[in-house]
Amino acid sequence: YTRFDYSAMSIDRKEASAGDVIHVTADIRNSGARDGSEVAQIYVRSTGQSAEAPLKELRGFSRIFLKAGESRRVAFELRPNRDFLRYRPERSGLDVAPGDYEIQIGASSQDPRLKQVIRIRPATQATTAAR
Repeated sequence: YTRFDYSAMSIDRKEASAGDVIHVTADIRNSGARDGSEVAQIYVRSTGQSAEAPLKELRGFSRIFLKAGESRRVAFELRPNRDFLRYRPERSGLDVAPGDYEIQIGASSQDPRLKQVIRIRPATQATTAAR
């Protein structure tokens, strides 16, 4: 019954390792003539995924109510050791798979409005960088 525009997506880092916290924000504006609520959703999609991996995974959502013309910033927190886990046969279990991931924010999985890519570093590289 109203329209919501998404803009100004921001990720506080372009690379992360397993123990990091990634902060993602976006602005949502009710550009319609009526007040309404929106459920902003954040998805993670591996850009180098195997056939067995899901296309994308819901990693959070935020329901907000906006009056006509009102804007608000939504914030999400991603943790690689929770939100980027993949089954890795070579390790016989779940692990944070290194590589590039597309972070998507939108109204649904079929309607991503904003996208940015982040790189997850291999555990050995993160350990070496910390020394």
